[in-house]
Order: sequence, then structure tokens, then C-alpha cells
Amino acid sequence: MDERTGKVLYPRQQLCVIDALWASKGGPGGNPSHQPNFLAMGVMAPVVDYQVATKFRGEMMGWHPYMPATLRMLTDFGYTERDLPAGGKIMEA
Repeated sequence: MDERTGKVLYPRQQLCVIDALWASKGGPGGNPSHQPNFLAMGVMAPVVDYQVATKFRGEMMGWHPYMPATLRMLTDFGYTERDLPAGGKIMEA
């Protein structure tokens, strides 16, 4: 942690995998309504969650997330949208 800025300098690395082999507009707990066959991976779970909520569900599927709660996926960990590389775009693998 940087004592001057309060930002995490070396976050713990982990691999986070989210699958959207099946998807539901209503979110978890609903019956699947689509089969996008999409996998997302990243090394910081809050950022992967944010990317899936905004870029996959919001832009690719057209299901707009509730942004006040979605932004907390970043802000509760000390990040903003500006901190994401490549403008926060999903990078194809």
C-alpha cells in the first residue's frame, strides 16, 4: 500500500474465471434465456466482475446493469474506470 496515495501497489494475483455459457437477463437465479458461450478471465476479481457486468452484459448482450452498484465493484477496492487498461475494453484472446 502506498502510504502517500493509499493505493494498492502490489495486489494479490489470482486467476478469476467467469463463465457465461448460459445467461439470463434477470441475472443469477433465473432460468437461462441465452447461450452466449462466453468466458472471461482476469487476475483481479472485482475488475473481472465489473467488465462482465458493463462490457459483456451491458454492451454485448444489451442488458444494462444498475450502475451505482456496478461501480462499487471498482470503487470499494480503490479503483475507478480510468484505472482500467485499454479504456476498460474486453480484450479478445
